[in-house]
Parts: sequence; C-alpha cells; structure tokens
Amino acid sequence: IHRYLAFHRRPDGQFAMEDLVATRDSNSLRVKLPRHEQVSLRDGRATYEAHTESGYVHRRVWDLSTNPASLLEDREGGGKICEDGFANASSSLVRPVCSTDFAQQRQSCTVEQPNCARDPVKVAPVRYTAIPLHNAAAPLRDPDLFHCATTIGARPEDVLSGKNIGRAKFQVVAVDDAAAKTLALHLRVADPTPQPVTGDDWQVHDHWELWLANQYNELTCDDTANLASYCQQAKASLQTLEIIIAPAAAGAWKLLAAAPSPPAAWTSELHARSDGVDLIVELGGSLRDWARDGGLTLVYGDSTTGTKQDCQLATSPLQADRADTLGRLGNTLLCDRTDGTTRP
Repeated sequence: IHRYLAFHRRPDGQFAMEDLVATRDSNSLRVKLPRHEQVSLRDGRATYEAHTESGYVHRRVWDLSTNPASLLEDREGGGKICEDGFANASSSLVRPVCSTDFAQQRQSCTVEQPNCARDPVKVAPVRYTAIPLHNAAAPLRDPDLFHCATTIGARPEDVLSGKNIGRAKFQVVAVDDAAAKTLALHLRVADPTPQPVTGDDWQVHDHWELWLANQYNELTCDDTANLASYCQQAKASLQTLEIIIAPAAAGAWKLLAAAPSPPAAWTSELHARSDGVDLIVELGGSLRDWARDGGLTLVYGDSTTGTKQDCQLATSPLQADRADTLGRLGNTLLCDRTDGTTRP
C-alpha cells in the first residue's frame, strides 16, 4: 500500500498531516486486471490517476492551497463491458463514465445506450446531469442543503427545446430518507419572467415535469450479441411515468399524470408542497424505488408571456419515446462529508 499525504503548516509553525489517497501495488501477479496508478503535482494541485487495460479510469484532483486540501474533480468509469480474457463476446462498448466538478456543483455522466426506436438498433452515448443526492442520515458538507444543488439552465446542453430567452434556471438536490422511506426533490427556480398557471392551461405557463422509469437498463456484455432481443425484453418490462406539477390556487400544487396507464398508487406516493421559497416533491413507496433505481429526469417548462412555452430546461436530453434518455440520481459526493453508497 502506498499512501500520499499533504502537509500544511499551521500558525504555530507545526505541520498538519492529511491523507489524500492510498494506492496498492498493481504489479502483483495475483491482480487479474492490473491498475496503473500515479500521483503528480503541478501548480499547487495534486492529481491522482488510475487506469486499467480495459479502459477504466479514476482521476481525482485536489487544490493544495487550502487547508484541508479541496477536492476539485472526481472522474470514474469507462471500462469495457466485455473484458478480454473474461468474456465470450467482444465489444468496444464501455461502462458509464461520471465526472464530478465540485467548483460547479455538477456531476455529468455518459452512458452508451441502444436506440431501440431504430432498425437496426444503434448504440450511441447519452449524456445527462445527475441530480445530487444527500443521505438524510449523513452529515452535509455545508449546513445549507442548496450549497450542493446543481444549477440547470446556464449551459446549452440544459436546454431541451426552444430558446432560453428569459434566462430561466433552476437548482435541484435530492434528499433520501431511509427511516421515513421517502425521497424528496428540492427545487428552487430563478425565472425573470414568471407566468404561473391561472387555470387548466398549464402547457403555456410555467410548470414542472417529472419523468420516471421503473428501471434503468444498462447494457451487459451478453446483450451486445443481440441488441434487438435486448430491446424487446427491455420494452416488455419497462414502465414510464410523466407527472405534470403546476401551481394551483392558494399555494397548492396540481399533479397530473400525462403518460398513459400510470401506476395505481401514484397519487398516494407523490406529494408536492412549497415552503414559501422552494418546491418540494416527495416520493414514497414504489415511486421512491423508481427514482432511486430507475430513470429520473426533471423538466422546467418556461413561458415568458403566458401564451406559449418558450423553452424546456432538463437534466437529461429527454425523448418521450426513449426511456434510455432519462437521467438518474447521482451519488453522495457533492452533498455529504462522508462517502455513502456511491454509483455512476
């Protein structure tokens, strides 16, 4: 084991020691997939990189000018789903890659997914912005929950349709509470041209859309041998749900199921409320499971005049007929001081 440490001089002249990363010797013959690891220093930053012959990479960057050192970047994933010598099939497709930018409070993931709407089926990368996740039982990095929220609307890839002429944007962060068995989406919008719903015409006023899928199918090595069969099986087991969330009278919120055949229990498992500033959408039961383990995309429909929808801002490049374009929850890196269960 090799440990890399940072030393910071304290005001009393003594040094404080901080663990950055521990690596293992990757030259051992017992390691089936050797990892090549290195740490480099440049311009006051320490960079740790690990990679394997399968294409997997893990990169972390710290700013050493702060005490303790500040983690600036974390990138992981990318290994081939068919590893040479361990799989019967052969494919150049790789596992998801997620990059976390701590300065921008944003985690972007890229996953290679088959477009089952095409014939023959084609595989292409789908990129989404993961929704930051806070484990309610873990300590936050900052007492203000929104200090780990991600902003959607400030980048071109956030615009799903139309043009963001009103420069609207929103922040989103999720809180998963295992004890209460709920997952809450906290939403804060900055819309210079507010056009709240006044009746039933939510389509031409500001509103939210919550898209859920009961599972998130990622390709395995065996799937690559017959993508058409994979698509058929995925279609047979996949359920999706679109919920419209629009403001109603007296501070209440109207919930409408826009997709056909929603789960029977959705009205008892989904609640929306405002705390005076933010919208909080709470999911329980099966919908919490969908959000945690399946697909999840949030959309803000912005209207500048109240006569038409000018643009949609979204956490993924959503296509209504393609569940693989839904995004996902992220891991706890942005929000929690201690590592929880993390996943791409």
